[in-house]
Amino acid sequence: MSVPGALLEKLKARYGEPQRHYHTWDHITALKRHYHGMAESWHRPEPVLWALYWHDAIYDPTRTDNEELSDVRKEYAFVPEEAFRAGRARILKGLAERADIYFTEEGRARWDAQARRNLARSLSALTG
Repeated sequence: MSVPGALLEKLKARYGEPQRHYHTWDHITALKRHYHGMAESWHRPEPVLWALYWHDAIYDPTRTDNEELSDVRKEYAFVPEEAFRAGRARILKGLAERADIYFTEEGRARWDAQARRNLARSLSALTG
């Protein structure tokens, strides 16, 4: 079962809201490329696809219960720079300290090393 066309159009409209700079339809398209590239790994592909589509369907950068890892400063323009940098560094440090960033063997094999380099570079930039 795929996502019905009318629902898909509503989702695209959500991802096109003006406050979005990273959590856009381009973000979903990029995730779909990964999804299709790993298609043989999914035991139940439909729930994964639906989660991919809906994970940021409602996104208000002024709330604290959105996805914690938004990495575009424009979405948090209302947060003072010092507070943004401290909060962002705390989140990234927590990720970097995890034994596993990715929860699947394939994810760890494909992306862990690069993710750790990205985290180190971002932390360095945030903390000076």
